[in-house]
Amino acid sequence: MINGVCVFDIDHTLTCENQCSLEQLEYMKKTIDLCTSNNFEIAINTARPPQHDILFNIQPDVRKKLENCPVYNRPSNGPAIELQKLENMHNIAKHFNVNVDHTILIDDLQSTCDLLTTLNIPSIKVEDENGISEKEYNKLDKMLYDMSH
Repeated sequence: MINGVCVFDIDHTLTCENQCSLEQLEYMKKTIDLCTSNNFEIAINTARPPQHDILFNIQPDVRKKLENCPVYNRPSNGPAIELQKLENMHNIAKHFNVNVDHTILIDDLQSTCDLLTTLNIPSIKVEDENGISEKEYNKLDKMLYDMSH
């Protein structure tokens, strides 16, 4: 049985403003690996509308770690981003047969993280909105430990 699901936003979480540095790319890969090594599945929860190659601008080394993970998006005429991501978190929990409080959203949008927090759904705000950094990696490491023990 899995411990939960790490759920990643795409833009400004698994991508950078311009070009990601090698350090940023390493933290993105290490963060995904941290999840899988703690028996957490991986899913994507993005505000992007449905499209042929929704992961198109994620760097290839990072993208390779996301192969076969489910992607939840937001229809063009969908509800507010925060509400769509909340609905997606519930659908992700159902998909993986875990309680929604065992999903963790990693996202750059403060309002989404705030909404989830008020509903006791764990989230980590990507602070500089420019890709996952050491700060988010360390927060996730602590959360995964707490959920697994």
